[in-house]
Amino acid sequence: MAGEWTPTYLADFWVPEMLAAAAPRTRVLVLLRDPAERYAAARERATLPNARRWDDRDALGTFQRGLYAEPLRRLLNRFPRDQVLILQEEACRADTQAQLARTLAFIGLPPAELAPLTTRPSAGAPAAALPQAVRRALTDAYAPDLAALAELAPEIDLGLWPTASGQTA
Repeated sequence: MAGEWTPTYLADFWVPEMLAAAAPRTRVLVLLRDPAERYAAARERATLPNARRWDDRDALGTFQRGLYAEPLRRLLNRFPRDQVLILQEEACRADTQAQLARTLAFIGLPPAELAPLTTRPSAGAPAAALPQAVRRALTDAYAPDLAALAELAPEIDLGLWPTASGQTA
């Protein structure tokens, strides 16, 4: 058994077709995060020492990567639903062992206990505060996509995402 992971696969529109041609029986794992929190985290990384300057192209690209419904639809058009496991970062952090068990069962591995994780202090913490106007704009802009995502992947618990519930703080 072998595996490979990259966060760009879902965003790159050509990947599902190429992956289906190369490995039609593969098991696909998708990990999603609250899109506005994802955006805020990317913006925060741009403020780190030695980070390149954040510009309008970064803002647009980062926003677009938080639009999950259409890329997921493309993936599901190429792979049967039983070959795709959709996970949420927030659920994985809240109940790591249960999500690990679910993932291992999905890929056909025996159950395993996870050693306690040591994480960076910021791991799992909310990203740096965005200005309220930006957060409200993101919440409004992501709303139609999140509605489509809920129909496409009903196992996603949108209640775990402040963006989906309209919380802007």
